[in-house]
Amino acid sequence: MDITLTTYEALDLMVTLSDQLDSIFGYWISTSFAMVVGIYVAKEHLNFGLAMCIGVLYLIASMMFGSRWIAAGSMIQELVATKLIPENYLEAASFLPWLRVVTFTFGCVVTEGYLVYAYRTFRNEYT
Repeated sequence: MDITLTTYEALDLMVTLSDQLDSIFGYWISTSFAMVVGIYVAKEHLNFGLAMCIGVLYLIASMMFGSRWIAAGSMIQELVATKLIPENYLEAASFLPWLRVVTFTFGCVVTEGYLVYAYRTFRNEYT
């Protein structure tokens, strides 16, 4: 499909996509903090089935957030490739995608690790 955009439309789409990236990342961060708080509050009641369900649901949600984030980032790169958006737009924020990937990966590992830690530690203390 060949679609042409005016410069104004391309810039508007770029701003919308940037806002979407921030929004998706904010949702993921909120989900991660909710997960950590929920585990902390309910650690005495975690059994294997519940811990597995929580862990799998969190990973699925994280994959959904990650795939949406990748899709929005790809659309931004595609817009820059059309030459309607200045290339320095990506250069100015070139470290942000990598910083978010590191934060996302580290956050997922730490959150899942805390779930395993809480399950193992408090399972032994209360049994």
